Amino acid sequence: MHQLDLSVFTPSAIKASNVVLAKERRLIAGLQLGPDGKIYVSNTFSSYLSVIEAPNNKGLSSDYQYRTINLSGRSAIFGLPSFIQSFFVGKIEVENTCFNDAVAFDLITSESIDSVLWEFGDGTTSTLIKPEHTYAAVGDYLVKAIFKSGSCTYNVAKNFTIYAMPIANAVTDYVFCEDIGNDGFETFDLSSKTADIMGAQSTTLFEVSYFESFEDATDGVNMLNSMYTNTSNAQDIYYKISNTLSSDCYDISSFKLIIETETAGTPIDLVLCDDVSNDGVETLSLSQFDDEVLDGASPTDYDVKYYESQAEADTGGPGLNTSIFTTFSSNQELFARLENKATDCFSTSSFNVIINDTPTAYVRKIYLFVTMAPMAVKPFLI
Repeated sequence: MHQLDLSVFTPSAIKASNVVLAKERRLIAGLQLGPDGKIYVSNTFSSYLSVIEAPNNKGLSSDYQYRTINLSGRSAIFGLPSFIQSFFVGKIEVENTCFNDAVAFDLITSESIDSVLWEFGDGTTSTLIKPEHTYAAVGDYLVKAIFKSGSCTYNVAKNFTIYAMPIANAVTDYVFCEDIGNDGFETFDLSSKTADIMGAQSTTLFEVSYFESFEDATDGVNMLNSMYTNTSNAQDIYYKISNTLSSDCYDISSFKLIIETETAGTPIDLVLCDDVSNDGVETLSLSQFDDEVLDGASPTDYDVKYYESQAEADTGGPGLNTSIFTTFSSNQELFARLENKATDCFSTSSFNVIINDTPTAYVRKIYLFVTMAPMAVKPFLI
């Protein structure tokens, strides 16, 4: 069983288009196009018919099914009964079957069309040769075309479906906080955006896929895996939500993959003199280091907090009291956390608060010795 494409009517093109659909052990006696658009295949002295389910599809997608129709004990020998050719006087082509689209109808016939009455299956009609019609609801419809050619009247009908049109809900950009490598590349889980894209729409009726370009999304090619490594910062990713019953019904939008890199400035160590107690305990305001930690970043966009350990700074939390902080040692390391208010990305740095002992001044003692004898008094130092 061979399929040949005659759309380019040259010997070389026809020969090159040859696709073998099946290799039968029995002799294929005849082919007959049925009113359902399928081609039925008769095998000599067989009690079954084979079927080409979609003869207009190229190659193996035409779906050749071997011995699928049981003739109930009867046999096909050299072919099938001749079909009433007037049944093929015309056919209806339907385009744009997504909800809210203007559906285009065309009557294909070898007969001349003097007049036509279209019945769209929802109570509305048209007398245009190639009408368009927008349906008010999704569902199955039967469209009919009753046309006159000379003294003859013909009826042509076709069943088709109006499919629901999905909506690609807008989503926020996908922001990833840069890791310690600072190489500008991260692995994003694109599927984490699917629920927001779908919203309240049916996950059975619609599906979401991701692409690197609008063209790929439109053509439905080069679909991305859910775990995806960006190729650049602020890269556009296009998402497509499609009707699972009709891939022609879809909506496309996009979001950006953004790698956020934060760098906390490192304050200069603060050196203080202790009070006379020399106990290493002093009170100070940590907010004096904010400008150094921000290092030019806007305090409107960033929070600055301080902690007594690196682990606490990495975890976050309320942090130390920046207005009144009391040291507990003469050389204490503190950790600053610079956090983006919009993305929660952060960076940390550290600095030291050094409390130097206050020196004790040495007081020299002067001793005066006095004798009873009249003589000069002369002080001296010890």
